[in-house]
Amino acid sequence: ALQWAGYMGEVKVIEYLIEKGADINAHHTPDKGTPLTYALQNNKPEAAIVLINAGADIFIELYNKTTAFHIAAQWGHMDVLELLFKQNPDVNAQTSEGFTPLILAAYNNHYEVCKFLIDHGADTEIKDTYDQTALSYAKSLDYKNIIGLIEDPENFVYNPDEIALSDRINEGIQLFQYGEYEKAAKKFDEMMPYLKTEYGGNDTTYLTKMILYAALSHEFSDN
Repeated sequence: ALQWAGYMGEVKVIEYLIEKGADINAHHTPDKGTPLTYALQNNKPEAAIVLINAGADIFIELYNKTTAFHIAAQWGHMDVLELLFKQNPDVNAQTSEGFTPLILAAYNNHYEVCKFLIDHGADTEIKDTYDQTALSYAKSLDYKNIIGLIEDPENFVYNPDEIALSDRINEGIQLFQYGEYEKAAKKFDEMMPYLKTEYGGNDTTYLTKMILYAALSHEFSDN
């Protein structure tokens, strides 16, 4: 029950179940997910914070050696990451595929998380099992700010003007996937003139997909 409550982000249910003695670290499902990891994976940071403050074990590994620290970095949960860091997790811990928190944050274009991890000792040279580093992923996805940060962390200054259209698209899609429909709708509205210019003549299928995201964002935000 607590795993379900974590996944759904039901804070009051979580608090009630913990008070009644539920196992805060239950991980009997095939993927070995805990209430904490389910909350993080389903973008429920408030629930994750409640679980952490109640004593959830942040070091329990999923079936693929992923921990809560990896998931928080992957999804960009900066407030959760800072809370987890108070328990001194291994900033360079690798999953079974070799992913570090930094690799996951860089791949998902979370600049603030990348900076936090690098400032706290993340090794930018570590490679995953696909022979890729955080920098190589950032370069392949043209995440200019993250590229600059990793290449020169001491001197790089974040430049909002260098946010590529692809970055903004990814941010809009992530907001939609997180259920932040009103924010997603605003993001797609801001991008639409650029999307039409970039894709209107040479990739109308992709443009149609973005228009659909925008329409659904507006539809869901109104409900």
